[in-house]
Amino acid sequence: MTFFCQISNETFMRISALVSLIIVVFVDVGYSRAQAMEGDFKSDGVTQQMILMEPAIQKEATAAFDDLYNLRYEEAEEAFYSLKSRYEWHPLPHFLLGLSEWWKIMPFPDSEEFDATFYQFMDKSIDKAEELLDNRPEYRVEAAFFLSAAYSFKGQLYSERGNWGKATGAGKKGLKYYKISRDLREMSPELLFGEAVYNYYSVWIPEKYPPMKPLFWFFRTGDKDLGVEQLKVVSKEALFTKVEAQLFLWRILFNEKQEREPALAITRGLYEEYPQNAVFHEQFTEMLYAMGKVEEASPHAQEILNRVSKNQTGYNKQIGITGSFILGMDMKYKGQKADAKQKFIETMQFGEEVDDRDNAFYLLSAVNMVMFAHEEGNTQEFNRYLKVLEDNTKRKHWARKQLQDYLNQNPR
Repeated sequence: MTFFCQISNETFMRISALVSLIIVVFVDVGYSRAQAMEGDFKSDGVTQQMILMEPAIQKEATAAFDDLYNLRYEEAEEAFYSLKSRYEWHPLPHFLLGLSEWWKIMPFPDSEEFDATFYQFMDKSIDKAEELLDNRPEYRVEAAFFLSAAYSFKGQLYSERGNWGKATGAGKKGLKYYKISRDLREMSPELLFGEAVYNYYSVWIPEKYPPMKPLFWFFRTGDKDLGVEQLKVVSKEALFTKVEAQLFLWRILFNEKQEREPALAITRGLYEEYPQNAVFHEQFTEMLYAMGKVEEASPHAQEILNRVSKNQTGYNKQIGITGSFILGMDMKYKGQKADAKQKFIETMQFGEEVDDRDNAFYLLSAVNMVMFAHEEGNTQEFNRYLKVLEDNTKRKHWARKQLQDYLNQNPR
């Protein structure tokens, strides 16, 4: 497997923070999907009402999600504000407006531009849900669901920003409300997402990182295979957690289970369903490259650069690193050395402009430039790009090892 699709240490810390949050929220709740499917659901003897289950609402939400996941924020928010005008008293529209802010953050995870608005909408959703919980028993379970979801999303962003105390606090509050909503029959695919993530990662984390085993001694035992199967169910049947489930499933299939074709199918499906989403576009293009489908990846890489140059929503110089590098590799394989060099230089310029010099594609571009200089006997260029590697990596870094292997095999 090519190394760049493996989870980096920094990326793993972010993922493990998210997984830890989800574990806090969903651990030991004893959720049984079979039990949830038995009979009509009642809470404290009150038959539950749910606007989420109204066909008109679901149809409206589905269309809005299509806009949202294509990063057409204005169109999606128009629908969400329309819901807000009719259901100001309900947590749903406020949660969806918060979700819109979440997807403004996703393409630029290091930017905090949208954090405050995101928290504002999620807090409003929490306030409305608490009002329902206190005053409208017929909406008790739906209110608990939104409280659990809103606290979970807040916790994810807290963990992304390194605020572990607030992340843990949000997770504990989410657990409290999840216990109320876990048996809601009609929303079982949505709630199954948390169970699936717990089942997989409660086993995976101790296996991969043995020092963390004691953390799980007090929790019920998970089941990785069951977790994967549950993620597949959520990926097909859910509405609100479908995309998130697909992203988790893609990561597991590719990085852990080595099931490349099914993983590629997920990224292809996300890109084809939401072709304007920069995150899905980049993931799909990287997957093609990782699987040796460089010629197929090349036009997608070029389209990424086209959209970067047009400042299309979600496309910035960070994603330009991916586009330039993959185009450079395609040109290299085709023997177009001069063009390839220009693309590798462009890749490095992107990386320096966004200060991402530990990006795998940035470093690989430097490796390729050293290789070209070695072939051409250009000592000045050789030393220049070798210094780039030495300045941005440690002695035993994979990039240096890859270069050294090449030099050993191609002595001058």
